Amino acid sequence: MTALAAARKKLVAAGAAQPLQAINLRPGTLTDTPATRKVDLGKTKKGRANVSREDVAIVADALLARDDVEGWLDLLE
Repeated sequence: MTALAAARKKLVAAGAAQPLQAINLRPGTLTDTPATRKVDLGKTKKGRANVSREDVAIVADALLARDDVEGWLDLLE
């Protein structure tokens, strides 16, 4: 978490600011293959792997629809 995000979190806790959702989605090497809908999401142990552009779009859409997800998320097949 950056210093700015940590400061913002304190302001929100004090009621001095509205929550800000920050998601950093870090996909592996992008491919043009069809979506598998089976991905590793979060702090993965794989290191490097491929992921389809379609799977990235599906996951990004699902994450943005939620208000309880934040932070750095790896996305690999």
